[in-house]
Amino acid sequence: MQPEPRATSEANPTRTVLAPTHGRRATWLGSSVARCAVDNSTVNLIWSSTVDARLREQLASIWVAATNAGGALGFLPPVTSQDIAELADKTFDRVADGLDDLLVAFLAEEPIGWLVLERDARSYAGHWRTLKRLQVHPAHQGNGYATALMEEARRFARDELGLEFLVLTVRDGTGVAGMYERLGYREVGRVPSVMRVAENDDRDEIYMVQSLADSSDVARSRRR
Repeated sequence: MQPEPRATSEANPTRTVLAPTHGRRATWLGSSVARCAVDNSTVNLIWSSTVDARLREQLASIWVAATNAGGALGFLPPVTSQDIAELADKTFDRVADGLDDLLVAFLAEEPIGWLVLERDARSYAGHWRTLKRLQVHPAHQGNGYATALMEEARRFARDELGLEFLVLTVRDGTGVAGMYERLGYREVGRVPSVMRVAENDDRDEIYMVQSLADSSDVARSRRR
């Protein structure tokens, strides 16, 4: 069951509908609508502050599957639900406590992907958030859902939260930095060799930032 959308203004709906079309990938259309064609199904993106036991289990299952498919989500494969349980509980507890914002993509009432906008606890850091845990279940990857999640996160951060920029980190060598660059993020620094993913295989942690002041121009240029 989908959670109730969090309260927001009528001008900025909480739900982003991905309606079926004849396209191959999701196409961002503006403040509340994206379209894609996957088995003639409709996918809803919902901001939720309710994370019950069932939803926690479902989102954790996506986390495990995406990690084991090669996703850089805080663990090295192979992992089980037990391996990620402590961090997953902390992540969802912060959402339930109102500290962070959770966006979930639902297909036929089942979650298929999600992300979190994480708040920095320092009093002088209220003008930005860290985007974390972007993931789509491997069975649904390649259809543009990750991009749709990112675009909705940008809109929500700018229009609902009034933020000035978003920050994220990337494990070097995964190939995803290019996607973030296309979405308007730019590299601002990196910590060399901080991630040891295997023997003789150390990776940089890349820091990327998206300014929300000019993100509308970025989104418009991508749709041309």
